[in-house]
Amino acid sequence: MIGVIGAKGGSGRTTTTLGVAQAIGTRQQPALAVDCDWGMPELHLLANVDRYPIAKLSDQDQIPTQSQVRRPDQWSTVRVLPAIEPTREQGIQQMLDQMRWEGQIIVDGPSGVGQTVSSIIKASDQVIVTGTGTTVGIQQTAKTIRMANTLDTPVISAVIREGTPPYNAFNGIIPECRVHTVPEISDDPLSATATKDAYQEISNAIGSVAQKEMV
Repeated sequence: MIGVIGAKGGSGRTTTTLGVAQAIGTRQQPALAVDCDWGMPELHLLANVDRYPIAKLSDQDQIPTQSQVRRPDQWSTVRVLPAIEPTREQGIQQMLDQMRWEGQIIVDGPSGVGQTVSSIIKASDQVIVTGTGTTVGIQQTAKTIRMANTLDTPVISAVIREGTPPYNAFNGIIPECRVHTVPEISDDPLSATATKDAYQEISNAIGSVAQKEMV
């Protein structure tokens, strides 16, 4: 399971979730993009699929059913699970820990560094941190990376949009080779060759970064 997190709204978490899912999914084992941003669910909008009707997942193994999972018309290698808020008794980390899918699961988290983001980091084997190239954006991205490091969840990549971060901007908290930039394309970015190439490069890093040891 890969969590996509970022402290700043508009940093490209949802686009990155679908871009990476598109890059690593296959026809035989599609990647499952899961929307955990219940305050502002946009994954289904970007994927152009319906959010409703949505049934609750089972109390045991969280195996999404065909009635819950959406298949975007434009991507045969991606499935989408629109925002399902866990019960208060269950909690986000338990819901994700119990979720089962044959392919890779990519979780689209909310902005910020609150409890929900912390739970997503803990439930994930690896995380991708998104941010912008502004001074404030770099500071917020560094803060999120440090949070993942503190929780012992490996960071696959810091994905920066709207500019290129200064050299060694994340010195000491993430290797320079794991900092990637994604071009800013306003019109259908997930279909643009430059954007697809960028997400393919990020997805290639997944296997090279050690996963968290689950106790």
